[in-house]
Amino acid sequence: MVERLVLAVVDRMEVENISSGNMHEEYIYALTGMLEKWITLLSVVLLAAFLGQLKLTLIFMMFFLTLRKRTGGFHAEHFYQCYLGTLAVVAAMTYIYPLAAEHINITYAVLAIAIAVITVIGTVNHPNIDMSSDELKESRKAARWLLAIEIMVIAMSLMINIDKLYISSMAVAIILCAILMGLAKIFKQEVKTDEKN
Repeated sequence: MVERLVLAVVDRMEVENISSGNMHEEYIYALTGMLEKWITLLSVVLLAAFLGQLKLTLIFMMFFLTLRKRTGGFHAEHFYQCYLGTLAVVAAMTYIYPLAAEHINITYAVLAIAIAVITVIGTVNHPNIDMSSDELKESRKAARWLLAIEIMVIAMSLMINIDKLYISSMAVAIILCAILMGLAKIFKQEVKTDEKN
């Protein structure tokens, strides 16, 4: 459905002389990515609001998406798989946030492992992105800096006694990034380079 809509828009752009025919595939790729991203984000917000978890989910998504952009990780093969998986994760968070807050010491232990995983791996170079050694090095550096910033935000939240539910949503975002990085490695969704760090 998304592909047909994008194809109709790109064809119309060419008819109206808004785009050139030699960029047809690039326009389809870019518009498909944008449309899929907005459909997913809008659905996540609506589902979170319906489940009464909008604030927690927005905090989670802010931490998760910021870090995930640099760390990479497991990717579904098709949009519908990614979409349904994302909605399932958001629905699962309804149970995970309070559970993580209730068992906050276990959450901190798992968070420490996730921090170690992200610090060591830095970034998973997915075949669809296929970064050069220099790009990979910069992405790893950015991922580690973002992780440090997110850890500082969690630490400050602890110091000023923010509700543990909010802290758990931040922690779970980092943990999920580490899990997805591990899954990408397990399923060999990674371009290997000779570059060490």
